[in-house]
Amino acid sequence: FNQDINPETLIKTIQIKANGQSIPFTLASVDRLASNPSIRAQAGQLGKDRCVVLQPSKPLTPATSYQVVLEKGSASKEGPLLTESPQSFGFSTYSPLAISGHQDDAQPGSPLMIYFNNPLDAAKSKLSDIVVTPPLPKQKAVARGQYLYIYGSTKARTSYEVSVPPTLADSYGQLFGRTETVVCRI
Repeated sequence: FNQDINPETLIKTIQIKANGQSIPFTLASVDRLASNPSIRAQAGQLGKDRCVVLQPSKPLTPATSYQVVLEKGSASKEGPLLTESPQSFGFSTYSPLAISGHQDDAQPGSPLMIYFNNPLDAAKSKLSDIVVTPPLPKQKAVARGQYLYIYGSTKARTSYEVSVPPTLADSYGQLFGRTETVVCRI
């Protein structure tokens, strides 16, 4: 906010909505603020009297758009003037981890490439669980951003079935959770 506020008073005039439904929330606890470096940094930049951190009562639904609305008539600590109209902003939650595509018709010797909708977390993914049929000599899988590269000695006019394991993880802490086969052609 651009003025000092009283969070306990202000949350009475705030709503979080998704798909026409109100989402229950509370003020985030001091422990929650201290344990999250991103929230702590943002609150530190604004000052504790110029921000409010909301904690939904239950986890937000993935792949959903939300609207946060500060109602008309909300007050600050700095005077008698109230907001003249509602103020709002929107945000969306990330989607469940999914394959969004793959490269076909690559040159012999090039890596197999599979694209995902979310950034992958290489450290939390069990890349050794990836199975390629026919077997790919010198196979090495690398997760970088939203891409999975599988290096090895690929051959011309060959279709490779890549079994993507449930142990693949994204940067949001989600596991792929299922085995899915992608056919990459060289």
